[in-house]
Amino acid sequence: MKYILGLILIFSLIACDRFEEPKEHKETYKILEQGGSYREPNLIIKTITVDGDNYTKRIFNCSKNTSRVLGSGSTLRKMKLSRSEAEDIDIIYRSRIYYLKRHACREYD
Repeated sequence: MKYILGLILIFSLIACDRFEEPKEHKETYKILEQGGSYREPNLIIKTITVDGDNYTKRIFNCSKNTSRVLGSGSTLRKMKLSRSEAEDIDIIYRSRIYYLKRHACREYD
């Protein structure tokens, strides 16, 4: 009897450790504004998720293939009040930023 109760306890503990990983949220991007210069265009992007919206202003260096966030926030006002990142980052091929850069720099390329 102790053996059977021990097995039941072990199986119930194993069952408690199981969990389901959350699915990735799908995001939708909308370009609200495009500006800047020919070599360094910038975009204001609205990211729509199930958790809410986020606004980002990003500048691209078309010749160096880099990008930097100029501001980010849950509203346009918060985005404008936020601080920019200190350094440019290299754009990774086929990343989300890669496709945004292709859109922003299409006249440069």
